Amino acid sequence: MELNISNIDIVVILLFVVGIIWWALKNRKNENASEYFLAGKSQNWFVVGSSLFAASVSSSTLMGHSGEGFISGIAVFNYNVGAIFVIIFVSLFFLPFYIKSGIYTIPEYLGRRFDNRSRKYFSFITIIGNVFLDAGAALWGVIRSGFLRVGENEEKSVCL
Repeated sequence: MELNISNIDIVVILLFVVGIIWWALKNRKNENASEYFLAGKSQNWFVVGSSLFAASVSSSTLMGHSGEGFISGIAVFNYNVGAIFVIIFVSLFFLPFYIKSGIYTIPEYLGRRFDNRSRKYFSFITIIGNVFLDAGAALWGVIRSGFLRVGENEEKSVCL
């Protein structure tokens, strides 16, 4: 199947991307790293907890746990139960250290503790892992669900 994209489609996509970037730069309110990563320390506990939950649970996690639970049973959810204790441990013992030292991200910690090369290396590995592992698996899942929904071949599902 051949995918035909006209020039007007490319122009519309480019205008959309440029418009989003322009709006974000015009309306940004973050003055420093604390404003960006901690919202200026102005949020209540519910918003912070919801943010932690949303950061650790994605659509691929929900689908993956459901599928793995169907295959192997409830044992797959031991990971999530264990994560509760890990989050409590980290917030009791490590978080005060990070807050006191003014560190907001793991790469920032690596840059201060070791050097800027380790910070860049960790950031690079994280981005590569997210793009090729997480995003690839999520996109493949979307393609497969489109394939099942449309009832067509995989090429048509990719185009959708």
